[in-house]
Order: sequence, then C-alpha cells, then structure tokens
Amino acid sequence: KNSATYLLKDPPPHNLKIRWGWTESILSRKTAKLIIYNDIVKSLREWVQDVFFPEEFFFATLSTLDRGKLGEGEVVQGKLKNQLKMKVIQFLKNLRENL
Repeated sequence: KNSATYLLKDPPPHNLKIRWGWTESILSRKTAKLIIYNDIVKSLREWVQDVFFPEEFFFATLSTLDRGKLGEGEVVQGKLKNQLKMKVIQFLKNLRENL
C-alpha cells in the first residue's frame, strides 16, 4: 500500500526525465516485449512502483524513449511522442463539430 511520506525518492534510473500523462495505452507486441524484457525499461518500471498511480508516469515516460537506442542499451529521450493521443483528440474535436 502506498502512503504519503516526506522522504525524497531516489533519482530516476538512467537520468530519465519523468513525464506524466495518460494511463490508457495501446501497445504493440514489440512494445509489450520491450516492457517485459528490456533492462532499462524494467528499472523504470521498478522505480515507479511506490508512486501513487505509477502507470501515469511509466507510460508517459516510456513514450519519450528512442526504442531503437534502447535495444542497444543506450538511453535517448526526446519530447513526448504520443501521436496516438493527438490523433484521438483531433478525432473527438472533429466528431463534436459535426454533431
């Protein structure tokens, strides 16, 4: 059970910049395997376990990682790449305008 403390959390693994975002995610099989087997992603997953709503941080941070570099054991982090989120938002705006 998570509870509030005044203790500071250790810095994120691999100097990742932690992002916050949606909890809902659609994963490809390749991404699911990355989450299960990649050591860098595993360390991020373990780091967020004691955070309230860890999925809000885990998936948003994961979406900023260059997955090609992760396969080589290198961490390269860019801007939020959640293109699906933007497509869903645009779809909903269009739907609302056409009602």
